[in-house]
Order: sequence, then structure tokens, then C-alpha cells
Amino acid sequence: MFRVVTVSARHGLLMLLAAVGLVLFLPPAAAQAATHCPAREDQPNRVFEHGCRLDRGWYVSSRSDTVRLVMQSDGNLVLRRTYDDRPLWSSHTDRGSYVQFQNDGNLVVRDSANNPLWASGTNGYFLALQDDGNLVVRGYNYNPLWATGTSIYV
Repeated sequence: MFRVVTVSARHGLLMLLAAVGLVLFLPPAAAQAATHCPAREDQPNRVFEHGCRLDRGWYVSSRSDTVRLVMQSDGNLVLRRTYDDRPLWSSHTDRGSYVQFQNDGNLVVRDSANNPLWASGTNGYFLALQDDGNLVVRGYNYNPLWATGTSIYV
């Protein structure tokens, strides 16, 4: 009798190596790419619509992966330059449980009790993670309502 078990590729590799007596040390993943934050691919920048949510340990990347918006495991929302992991901007929150681009167009970091810890204070149409290193909440007429004001070129 056989039992079918679905495992991740990483977990499956570790099980296989353990079965043959090999030891492999894989570095722990600092953050995982978000799958519950779909992006519109019809834009020159990576665009996220209302409802996009990142839990601790998850991130989203710009279109060419020059920057990543990371909801760190320590509860801080950080925009990082990818090639050297340099922080470009931070929400300065230490108890954040998740960040969400709410249906009202406000980007909000909340704690585990859903209390707001940081907010963009916007009524935006979409959130753009630009390849130049700027995170921007844009309005219905595409004008910037809030931005980190950051660049990868510093």
C-alpha cells in the first residue's frame, strides 16, 4: 500500500537526501515571494491593486526585481534594493503582522489585533513598485498621492 504525499521541492529534496544518508545545509529563506498579491503585468511598473496583502516573511518585487517590498519577520515593512539588500525606506514598525493595500486605497501596516501601526493616508487607485526604487500610491488619474521618494541610484 502506498500513500501519496504532496511536499514542496525543498522539503522533498531534504527527505531524499536524508533517505540516502547525505547531509545538506540550505540557508533559510529570509522571505518568500507573495502569491496572494497578484500584479497587473500591463504596466511598465509592477502594479498592485486593492486587497494586496503581505504577511510577515513575504515580499513583492518590482518588474525587473531591482527592489523588493518586504514585510519582515520583525514586523517592519521595508523597501530594499535587491542586489545588495540595502534598505531604502522603512515603516519603522516593530509589531507589524501584515501590510495591506486596502479597498479604500490606503496602504496600512497592522498588528496581530488589526490595529493600524502605520498608514499612507491615501485614497489611491493602485500601488506601483517602480524599478527605479520608488514605491508610489497613485490616484484614479495616475497622479502620485504618496511615495517613498527613494531611488536605487544612491
